[in-house]
Amino acid sequence: MHFHLPGQKAKRPCALLIRWLFIGWLCSVPFAVDARGQDIQQQEEDALWQAAQEIAPSTVRIETFAGVEAQGNRSIQMGPTTGLVVSSDGYILSSGFNFLDRPASILIQMGDDRYPAELVAKDNNLKLVLLKIEPKSPLNVPEFLSQADVRVGQWAVAVGRAYDANDINVSVGIVSAKHRVWGKAVQTDAKISPNNYGGPLVDLQGRVIGVLAPLSPQSQTQIAGAEWYDSGIGFAVPVDRLLQRLEQLQNGEDLSSGLMGVSLKSSDLIGPAPEIVNVLARSPADAAGLETGDVIIRANQIDVRNYAQLKHVVEPLYAGDTLELTVRRDDQELTVRLELTDKLEPFAHGFLGILPSEQMEDVTVSNPDEVNSPDDIDSDSAATEESGVGIRFVYPTSPLKDAVQPGDRILKIAGEAVRSADECQDVINGFAAGDEVDVDFERSDQTQTVTVELASVPDEIPSAVPERIPANDVDADQEPSSITEIQIPEEAAQCQVLVPASYDGKTEFGLLVWIQPPGPNESPALQQQWQEWANSQNLIVLCPQSAAEERWEPTETAFIKKTVDSVLDGYQIDDDRVVVAGTGAGATMAYLFGFENHSLVKGIAALGAAVPLRQSPPMNEPADRLAFLMVSVADSPIAARIESDAQALRKLRFPVTVLKQSTGDTWDDERKASLAKWIDSLDRF
Repeated sequence: MHFHLPGQKAKRPCALLIRWLFIGWLCSVPFAVDARGQDIQQQEEDALWQAAQEIAPSTVRIETFAGVEAQGNRSIQMGPTTGLVVSSDGYILSSGFNFLDRPASILIQMGDDRYPAELVAKDNNLKLVLLKIEPKSPLNVPEFLSQADVRVGQWAVAVGRAYDANDINVSVGIVSAKHRVWGKAVQTDAKISPNNYGGPLVDLQGRVIGVLAPLSPQSQTQIAGAEWYDSGIGFAVPVDRLLQRLEQLQNGEDLSSGLMGVSLKSSDLIGPAPEIVNVLARSPADAAGLETGDVIIRANQIDVRNYAQLKHVVEPLYAGDTLELTVRRDDQELTVRLELTDKLEPFAHGFLGILPSEQMEDVTVSNPDEVNSPDDIDSDSAATEESGVGIRFVYPTSPLKDAVQPGDRILKIAGEAVRSADECQDVINGFAAGDEVDVDFERSDQTQTVTVELASVPDEIPSAVPERIPANDVDADQEPSSITEIQIPEEAAQCQVLVPASYDGKTEFGLLVWIQPPGPNESPALQQQWQEWANSQNLIVLCPQSAAEERWEPTETAFIKKTVDSVLDGYQIDDDRVVVAGTGAGATMAYLFGFENHSLVKGIAALGAAVPLRQSPPMNEPADRLAFLMVSVADSPIAARIESDAQALRKLRFPVTVLKQSTGDTWDDERKASLAKWIDSLDRF
């Protein structure tokens, strides 16, 4: 609901006027209801405007400057935003959206006065910043409203001061919900966007409900939630949470989300009870004695039955906070206390050095401990009568290189029977590089067991790898591929998907999400660029386009996700071979999308682009494998930064492959071949 500024006459819909006139005629009191309606509407407008005026003196305009760029030697303005006064001596809260890097200078404007400001501290959990100025006189501190006193359905007024230092901008709605974004936020349907990020959400008395900020329950990246710009889905951080941590921020302490160092067996929010599948070494969970197989049943004395309930307890906590967990281990209940941390030792996935052949998902085994018995295999299986997972390729650095060979079958890993590449990865995900595991394999109907020390996932792309699955036969006169338009009803941007003629709906294909530079894409160009590799490597290629011809917007990652979901729903896709790739600005978007969707994306491939400065990669989680392929162009001004980023990612224990290309801003044939082989190898274990 938009607010009318002073001097504007609120126009009422014609249909509403006619309805009121008709009711007045029926009641033989002409215009009486209409007059009362006008009076009520005027009272509402007056109340809303009064609320905005009440908070206006505490709402400030903020300008940030990024310093001097190497090229152009000029100061770059990052754009105005809004802040909220929280103390009379000059402390101001704002959203971290405009402070992703620490700006070289910050100016606060209050009326005709402009003050230089210091960035005192950041709250990375709530994505807020605390600023400090030295005012000439005490500042106006607003009245704050406890979240306990906030009612769902009450009026909510969102206030900003970004357009003009002397005027506020206002949008109006209601409080839609409380305890959203895992207990961190109040939700409103008032229109929220960068012009009022950092400003207050207030009630009709002008009391502050919370500070407006882009937040998202799906992602913790710095810009997550900004994609809901003016959508009717907006969030404000409740005052209770802000004031609890204000003293820490005033002392210059940056605050971070609390981490305990466990991975859960299932990421299904409303699925089974949260079972620990991995405890990171030297983590709070490790120090507290938690173990693989423990099932969390209570957190801070609150019963939890699924992952969502656990997140509601843990997500609002900070590093340094104490978390009490009760777990079920075998037939016992154990209670432990752990102090959460802001950093965890990077996890290095264990690696056996195997590329699987076919998936065996159609095989039914009645007793996993007797996988060698032919009687345990469903005779109706269309896949095969063999058990286990076939070996297609053995890496030269594999711990198994002296024991197994292509054609052998992996039957068990660490005592767990396996029937698909996914199951192999699930078992291996419970171990880190350096751990020892037993591997049972079969050769010529003979079962052998070997104990090996797991390696780290390599950076190199294997060469001379046998075909995964022979391509399906295609008629000679048949087009090698087809282009289909994907329409997302609520989105203006276009998207195309290239599907090879060999796709038959039975074989799982890899998915290459190709994010081209801004601008439209012509179907012939897409076919010419990727048709050969799509056909030879069993790949479906998705090509979303930017809404504007001149640029990609970071918030368009939400549109890309919708197109990916459409392909996942409509085609048989191998989850282990979902890759996002691009060139230049498209490669930057590939990083943004991959970081936001790291549970979905298994690889990020970028040519001529470094990791975006304002983005941090996700943690290397045991259950989420993510690999990087980075291509730098010789003599490029960012070639050194790409190499530096590669080293930083390796320190986080991600596998990173770096290729070099002599010229050009497109993938040459050699690099395309490398990309195809790299995608083909992502189901390694």
